[in-house]
Amino acid sequence: MQDGKNRDAVRYYEPFIRRQMDDLLEITAIVLANLCVSYIMVSQNADAEELMKCVEKEEDRIAIEEPER
Repeated sequence: MQDGKNRDAVRYYEPFIRRQMDDLLEITAIVLANLCVSYIMVSQNADAEELMKCVEKEEDRIAIEEPER
């Protein structure tokens, strides 16, 4: 990611992630990571933390419901 492009990245990635909130684990890790880094770089740390909590909850749910996955 280029310097100064973090706000643009948030505007680009955020709608995509919001549409996929019900199935976050289907989103590639690089997209999630880029959005989290962009949030942090534009001082939206709470948003980055919330996204990571959602991913963690989804991983926990899948581990229980589909242990072979």
